[in-house]
Amino acid sequence: MGRRYTGMSGKVDDCQVGVFAAYATERGRAQVDGELYLPKSWTGDGERCRAAKIPEGWEFAAEGDLAKAVIARE
Repeated sequence: MGRRYTGMSGKVDDCQVGVFAAYATERGRAQVDGELYLPKSWTGDGERCRAAKIPEGWEFAAEGDLAKAVIARE
C-alpha cells in the first residue's frame, strides 16, 4: 500500500503491512488476530479509501498502537 523499508526485500519497496498476534506452543502456532496498517497518505484520502473498499471512518494508527489494540482484544 505504499513504499517503505521491508525486511523481506531488504530495501524500500511497495508493500502492505499488517500487525498480527499469534498463539505459539511447542506443537505449533496459529495466527489469532491482526490489523491492516494504513499510512496517513491513505487514511487522509477518502477517495482512495472508498476505491479500496476501506470502511468509512477508518483512522490512522501507528503500528505500535495497532499492536496494543490487537493484544487488548485477546
